Parts: sequence; structure tokens; C-alpha cells
Amino acid sequence: MSRIGNTVAQRAGAAACLAVILAAAPAAAADLVVLRDGSEIEGHVVLVDETRAVIRLPEGRERVVARKELARIEFGEEPEIPLPRVRVRVLDADDEVHLYLDDEEIAPPAQLLGEWVDLGPRLREGANHITAEVRNETSVWAYRWVIDVGGRRYTFACGLARKSGCREEGHTGREVGTMPAGSAWLYVDRESGTVEVER
Repeated sequence: MSRIGNTVAQRAGAAACLAVILAAAPAAAADLVVLRDGSEIEGHVVLVDETRAVIRLPEGRERVVARKELARIEFGEEPEIPLPRVRVRVLDADDEVHLYLDDEEIAPPAQLLGEWVDLGPRLREGANHITAEVRNETSVWAYRWVIDVGGRRYTFACGLARKSGCREEGHTGREVGTMPAGSAWLYVDRESGTVEVER
């Protein structure tokens, strides 16, 4: 909670006249308007300028209060916009695929191959790095895994498991050991409720 001058300036970069229009999201916590006579008004402040404040009351009508009558405005917190669901899954692996989020293994290979694994609770604000490795001990190696962000899918694949190995980037598809199997950056912005994928 803060005084009207500071809050208006922070939210809108207001000029000296403090002409500010505020979005009134129905899900947001109510604002509290305190008048000089000590009375209080709850609602959503939709306009404040040098002469008046306009408050949208819970029942939907608007009340106009002269600026000189205001003691302070305590703005309610804006609701957090939910992020889209982010999950990963391995669709095929030869021999096995390991997925890592910022160098920490997401789940055992058998679990990733059998079900979607939700990354939501693990994602940090800003950049998150997903990397994959395929491990091969016999014959050919191949991989196919996917990131799902709110229903939009990003697939990473090379070769056909148990048939033809991955031959990209100079590989023969028959190497034994651990090979890179794709990577992506997830950029999380909780204020706007978005997750962007960069391959």
C-alpha cells in the first residue's frame, strides 16, 4: 500500500498533473479510497487527475470524488496472470534420453518416455535452459522429444530408433557414449503470463 502520489507516478510515470488512467481488472483486489473526513470507499480507481478521482464501485456504477477531498488511495494488488502449462516428454529414444533444466536432471529416462512431466513449478523468471543427451551402448542411436507450452509443441528429433541412427552434424549414428540431443531456452515473464521458446 502507498500514498497516491507515489503509486500514480510508479504505475503510469505521471506528469505533474497526475493525469492517469488505470485499468480496472475485475479479478484485481479492490482499491481503497480514504477521504479527508475519514470515510472510505472501496472499488477500482479508473481515473485520477488534478481535479477528481473516478471510482468504479462493486455494483458497477461509478462515483466521482473531487481531488481536494482525497486523503490517500491504497491500491489493491493486481492478480498474477497464470503461465501456460509447460511440460516435456520423450517420444522415442535409442538407447535412452536424459533431459536437464539448468543442468539439473528433470526426471528419470523411463518416466520421461512414459508420461508428460510438468516443468511449471521449476521455471524461474527470465531464462531457463533445457538440454538433452542421448546415451548409446549398442548399435545405432536416435532421439525424439518434445516441449509443450500451452498446447504448442516444439519437437527435437534425429534418426529413427532401432532403424537408422542420427547422422546430423557429422555423426555416423553408430557412436557409443553420450551425444547432445538438442536444446532450447524458455523465457518466462510472469508479469505478462508468457513463456517464449527459442531453439
